Amino acid sequence: IHEARTNEDLRRAHALDALARNEVFVSLNGGELDVRLIDLYRTARASLQEGGSNTLFLALGFLSWTRDEKDDKRYRAPLVLIPVVLNRKSVRSGFTLSLHDDEPRFNPTLLEMMRQDFKLSIPVADGELSKDDSGLDIAGIWKSVSMAVKDIKGWEVVEDVVLATFSFAKYLMWKDLVDRTEQIKQNPVVRHLID
Repeated sequence: IHEARTNEDLRRAHALDALARNEVFVSLNGGELDVRLIDLYRTARASLQEGGSNTLFLALGFLSWTRDEKDDKRYRAPLVLIPVVLNRKSVRSGFTLSLHDDEPRFNPTLLEMMRQDFKLSIPVADGELSKDDSGLDIAGIWKSVSMAVKDIKGWEVVEDVVLATFSFAKYLMWKDLVDRTEQIKQNPVVRHLID
């Protein structure tokens, strides 16, 4: 009722207040939040120790779509991925979230899928994301993706923020094979397998 009368978004105001205190507003109860954070913490730590790469990201915005008009299933892919680290000093202490040393990036798998499956080019420069006075221009990136898919029915940019693990191991292996096809064909056994 208050939001309808004052035209004020209380959830946004509450989230901004939390950010001012270096906290993150999450709409989960404490027990559920702890279970999810512990699971993320363990998964990300194991991935880093076993695979040597960080898989924990803060995903800013998602592209949501359906394959065709008859398909009721919605697909979602993250847009901007900011590598982060979950830390905690002890089992009883809370978690802190900090930036990882890797650079933020636009989802490379999504770019390739859009190019191959839909012949669609998203106007996002390879490597360098657009910036504004505050850092990354997230609103600008969301807007450019929205403009690129605006004429496709059922496609939209969803302005959600999610903390999750994302792995690009298969994409990186595929890209390496595509980029080095001629080089690996120099080996007669590999050339025989490819041809």
